Amino acid sequence: MPSLPDRSGGPAFTTQLTLCCAMTFTGYLAVSMRLPIVPLHATALGASASQIGMINAAFYLAAGCLSLPAGILSDRLGRRRLALAGTLLMAVGLGLLAPSRSYIHLAGVYLILGIGIAAFGPTMMSWVAEIAPATHLGRAYGWYTTALFCGMGLGPAAGGTLAKDLGFTSVYLIGGVLMAVNLLLVGRLVPGAPARNRPGTQRRDSRQWRSVLSNRALIGCWAGTLGTCIVSGTFFTFLPLQAAAQGLDVSRIGVIFLVQSAANALARIPLGAASDRLGRRPLQALIGILLITASISAFAAARQFDGFMAAALASLRSIPTPRPPTGRYRDLAHHHAGGR
Repeated sequence: MPSLPDRSGGPAFTTQLTLCCAMTFTGYLAVSMRLPIVPLHATALGASASQIGMINAAFYLAAGCLSLPAGILSDRLGRRRLALAGTLLMAVGLGLLAPSRSYIHLAGVYLILGIGIAAFGPTMMSWVAEIAPATHLGRAYGWYTTALFCGMGLGPAAGGTLAKDLGFTSVYLIGGVLMAVNLLLVGRLVPGAPARNRPGTQRRDSRQWRSVLSNRALIGCWAGTLGTCIVSGTFFTFLPLQAAAQGLDVSRIGVIFLVQSAANALARIPLGAASDRLGRRPLQALIGILLITASISAFAAARQFDGFMAAALASLRSIPTPRPPTGRYRDLAHHHAGGR
């Protein structure tokens, strides 16, 4: 974990980053336990592949469309309130998965989870942007995204193993309990950034938005992020169905998610440090996007567990992508627009 002397009189940069990473890890661990299970749950309820796609679309559309408004609310109302609201919604959503009896119910619950992640994720990311000095931005985001992807990797592995022994319902409830624990941590540890409602704020915000929306490099970052999210959404939605059709049980599907996320997270910290030193974030992001396109194709040819594992390990090639665009956001956007 990078360290700096504390010049602000408040908690040191390393301490705050460690707390942020710990809560991010716990939150994504809990919410990701459902990933290998819900497509199989929906299939057991009689849902078609297109209907399962609609279930995950509810989550990703809510998360994507509401992240920007949630960032604005984080600036206006304070970081802790938005993080608490998002964590609470995710805890409730995980609990509501258990009694779901149709794909419509599952889609409605996924909508709640998407709103929750939209409030939680950008808020925690803005905390990293606020505490990290420019010289340590890449390393800070490297640690943050490593915590995120480790949670996303261990969550499906734990969920798949527990589902094999305890059933789907128990996994949802355990995830909800973990999220409730994270709710307590967020309430106690996330600093309450002051709301920005001073006179003239709306006028300044309007000028900032015109500047942001005319920034072609920032629009490019958004477009790159959109593309990688389409790939990840397809992967998380249909890989469990493909693997189950090849005879893999839910615990092995969870292991595939674990290996994929571990490979994805493996080089994020050194690549973040390299990004800080080299200053070539746009090129690094472009290379990563091209490699993601190639690596996801490897899953299409998988027919046995070994093939899926090889494809998951091949996703190591895609690790340059998500972090550099993340680092570019603070390079390009005005720092005053924090959560946005």
